[in-house]
Amino acid sequence: MFGKPSDKPKPAVAVPTARDFTPQAVKKALLKYTLEHPLTTYPAALFMLSILASALFGLSGLSFAALVGTFGISCLSGVWNYFFCAEKFEHRRSQKLQEIISKYAEQKRKELEQDLLNYDCQQGCEQLERLQAKFQVFQELLAAKLNTGELTYQRYLATVQEVFLSALDNLTYIVATLKSISTIKEDYINQRIQELQRKQKSQLGNGKQAAQIEILEKELALRQQELEKVDGWLLENEDAMLQLDIAVNGIKDMDTGQDQGKIDMQTSMEALLELTQRAPQYSKKQTNINSQGGILNG
Repeated sequence: MFGKPSDKPKPAVAVPTARDFTPQAVKKALLKYTLEHPLTTYPAALFMLSILASALFGLSGLSFAALVGTFGISCLSGVWNYFFCAEKFEHRRSQKLQEIISKYAEQKRKELEQDLLNYDCQQGCEQLERLQAKFQVFQELLAAKLNTGELTYQRYLATVQEVFLSALDNLTYIVATLKSISTIKEDYINQRIQELQRKQKSQLGNGKQAAQIEILEKELALRQQELEKVDGWLLENEDAMLQLDIAVNGIKDMDTGQDQGKIDMQTSMEALLELTQRAPQYSKKQTNINSQGGILNG
């Protein structure tokens, strides 16, 4: 009956995550790029056609030259792209992924800014502002410590961006939840319950007041349950911002040559990744609580 915040439409373009910047993901993307490169695929196709032509019409000097040429071009293209153009490909790919993330994050931030104001969610507005500030500080410090073209920089930045986007998702859930209960007017319902209770005690009571009161109380219970979910998402965002603060503090020792600084930074990144993995589980838990609570079933 009631739509879940997690049912919101997914973005048209898949948003990259920190896992897209791991060495394994880069190698996989590089291999795909190499195998699909025109100078690899077209000569390979011509090579297969040359084999077919040789089988049908016999191997001639021309067909042999075509076999050797197309096979050689395809192999050289593959070797060149995979081994000699890897760094250039990685840099270009990282830039493209970062552009997608940044564009999506900015779009969501602008939408949330207005939506949170519309539903008078002051704490949500404050969290949005603090999240943006903390992310900007992290990005500036990270750029000062690492070369922005490094895979390590891209991976760390993407990890924090993933946490940032997860927090924005929570704010999106909050907006959807506040919208869903915006028509449940607490003051009006309490006033109506009092009127029914007075009528119930008077001579005008006819037994129907009790049923009406029960329905109104269930509406208030539903509203309270949804507000508790909002508090849960706000709390989760506070935890995310704490982890961001820890990550920011972990950056300052990265260039001192101290192993402990590197360990602390790695630990912070692992904690942030765990946080992003926990978010969907929390949303699922909230949904289960909602379905098992029995509020609408009395």
